Amino acid sequence: MTLTPGPRQPAGYSWQSSKLFIECFVDYFVFSFILPILPDILEGRLRANPSHTQIFTSIILSMNAIVSIAIAPLVGHLSDRTRRKNTLMQSAYLIHVVGTAVTAWATTAAGLIIGRLIQTIASSFLWIAGMAILGGTVEPNQLARVMAICMLFLTAGLLSGPVVAAALFNSVSYSLTWLSAFVVLIVGMTLQSLVLEPYNLPSKIEQNNPETGEHDHTPDIPRETDSLLPPVRETYRSRAGNPEEEQSCHSAPASSALLYKLMLQKRRVTTALTAETLLAILISSFEATIPLHIKQAFHWQSLQAGILFLLLQVPTIILIFPAGWLKDTYGMRLPVSAGFLLMAPSVWLLGAPGTKQFDEWVDVKTGQVIFTVALVMIGVCRTLVMGFGAVEVLRGAAELASEHPGIFGASTGHSRAFVLSNVTWKLGMFAGPLLSGFLTEEIGYYFMNLILAIASLFMGVLTYVALREHRFVYGFGAF
Repeated sequence: MTLTPGPRQPAGYSWQSSKLFIECFVDYFVFSFILPILPDILEGRLRANPSHTQIFTSIILSMNAIVSIAIAPLVGHLSDRTRRKNTLMQSAYLIHVVGTAVTAWATTAAGLIIGRLIQTIASSFLWIAGMAILGGTVEPNQLARVMAICMLFLTAGLLSGPVVAAALFNSVSYSLTWLSAFVVLIVGMTLQSLVLEPYNLPSKIEQNNPETGEHDHTPDIPRETDSLLPPVRETYRSRAGNPEEEQSCHSAPASSALLYKLMLQKRRVTTALTAETLLAILISSFEATIPLHIKQAFHWQSLQAGILFLLLQVPTIILIFPAGWLKDTYGMRLPVSAGFLLMAPSVWLLGAPGTKQFDEWVDVKTGQVIFTVALVMIGVCRTLVMGFGAVEVLRGAAELASEHPGIFGASTGHSRAFVLSNVTWKLGMFAGPLLSGFLTEEIGYYFMNLILAIASLFMGVLTYVALREHRFVYGFGAF
C-alpha cells in the first residue's frame, strides 16, 4: 500500500501562509487606527473632562492586553477543537466588524469600552487560529523567514493605521474616517474566504487492484494482525525519582503547566520573556502618552501624531532583514544588548523637550526636532530587539523536545511556545499604558521617560550577562 501524490492543489491552498500576513496587517491596522484620534474622540465625542483624557486613554489601550490574556486559554481550546479554522477566522472577521462599528459610533465611555472588548475577542481568535494554520503549513526550515514577513505586515498595519486615521480625521467627516477601517476588514474577510486548508483537500491512499490494474483508494485501516490495544508508553512522571533515567526514556505528553514550568527554568527563555515584556511596556507607553504630550507641549494635532507613529515604524520596515542577518551572523546577545543600551538615552531624550528646564536651553522648534529624532532612534533600536522572545521560546521548545522525546506528543510544541511569548507580550502591552499614565499624572512626562530609560539600560546589561551561551543555531536567527 503506497501513498499517491494526491490531487492538484487548488489556487486557494497556496494562500495558507499569505492569509496570516493579511491577518497581521488587518488586525494591527484596526487596533492602531484609533491611537492618534482617541484624545479627540474622548474630549469631543464623549465629552470627557480633558484632565481625565490620559487615564481614559491608558485604560482603553490596556484593556486589549488584559482581555487577550484572560481569554487566551479558552480561545486556544476552541481553536484546537475546530477543524475548520478558516471558517472560524471568517467568523472572527465578522465579529471584528461589529466591534469596530460599536467603537466608532459610541457616544459614551461604556460604549467605547464594549466596542474595544468585542474587537479584542475577535483579534484573539484571528491570531491564535492563524498561528495554528501557519504551524501546520510552514516547514520548520522556513519558519524564520515566514515570521520575518509576518513582522513586516504587522509593522505595516501599525504604521498605516494611525497615519490613515489622522489624515482622514483632519480632512473628511468622522464617518468617512472610520469607513476606511471597515474597507480593510472587508478586504481581509474576502481574501480569507479564498483560503483552503489541508483537511479540505481529499487525502487518498493508493492500492493496486490485481484484476483491473487500476488504483483503488481506500482508507488506511488496521490489519487483522494489529493489536487491539495501543502500545503502552512510559509516563513523564513515572521515573521522576531518577532524573537521568527520566531523560533517557521516551516521555509521554506532559500537561501545558508542566511544559511551561520546564521552559521557564531555562535562563535564556526567562531572560527573553522579561526583555520582551519590557519592550512591550516601552512601545505601549509611547502609544498611550505621545498624542497627549505633543498636544500639550507642541500644540500638535492628530495629523502630527500619526506622522510620529509612522516615523516610529519605518525603521523596522527598512532594517528588519539587516537586523536578522546581524543576529544570524553574530547571535542574539550583542544585537539585543545593544538595542536596549542604545534605546535608553533615546527614551530619556524623548521626555526632555517640552519641560521647563529643557526649554530654557533650546527653543521650541529645536525641541521638536530632538523629540522626532529620538523617536526615530527608538524605532531603530527596537528593531534589534524585536522577536527576541519568540526566538528563545522556540529554542527552549526544541531543547525540551530533545531532552524529553515525546513530551509534546505528536506536535513540535511551537504553538504552546508561541502562546508563552504572546502572553508576556500582551502583559507588557497591558502594563505599559497604565504604568506610563500613572507616572505621567504623578511625576510628569519627563520623569516617566527617565524611569523607562533606566529600565532599558538595566535590561541591556542583563541580556548581555545572561546570554553567555553559544549563539542560537536552530534556524530562527532571522529575527
